[in-house]
Amino acid sequence: MGDLITDDDFSKLITSLQSTEHSVVAVGDTTTLNLVKAGLIPDLSIIDLGTRRGRLAAEDIQDMEHFTAKARILDINNPREEITTELWNAVRDFYSEFHSSPEDPQSDEHLESNHNKFKILRPGRMGTTPLIIRIEGEEDLASLPCVYFATDGGHVMYGLPDVGLIHIQVDETQRTIVRDALRKMEALYEPHNNQSN
Repeated sequence: MGDLITDDDFSKLITSLQSTEHSVVAVGDTTTLNLVKAGLIPDLSIIDLGTRRGRLAAEDIQDMEHFTAKARILDINNPREEITTELWNAVRDFYSEFHSSPEDPQSDEHLESNHNKFKILRPGRMGTTPLIIRIEGEEDLASLPCVYFATDGGHVMYGLPDVGLIHIQVDETQRTIVRDALRKMEALYEPHNNQSN
């Protein structure tokens, strides 16, 4: 799913995302670090402090710690090749909050309640604090709920091992692909529920 972003296209993508009003989501440590180093702070990052080659390098860990110090952190257990109910609900709640209308963007009380200590400013949007879902386990399937819950125009990026960065600008076609994939997955958690897992 999505478009492979070449090195030449990466700077163009960053420029376009810096002016978007839509959600920007990064899945994976390398994807998140590449965006942050290029000056783009994702609204949501899903990381596990590792890469396909193992743990992050010391320099990358330092960069990630600097980023995470300014964000909200949500720690979640999620085994490899699974999407737990906890991860599913966390992604759903992020999008619900992202698309909610603020009562008063200038209100100190509102800013405090939404943890806006580190503002992402884009045209047409108030400042928001980035959310990091930090996975104990693996985030290999986390892009699926991200696409599922995103509204049209939302951006989801993830790394494809040995290939590169994939960028999805979500529309109904992408959501249909994800729904079909999810229907084929074996339900391990509360299979009697429908959309909650």
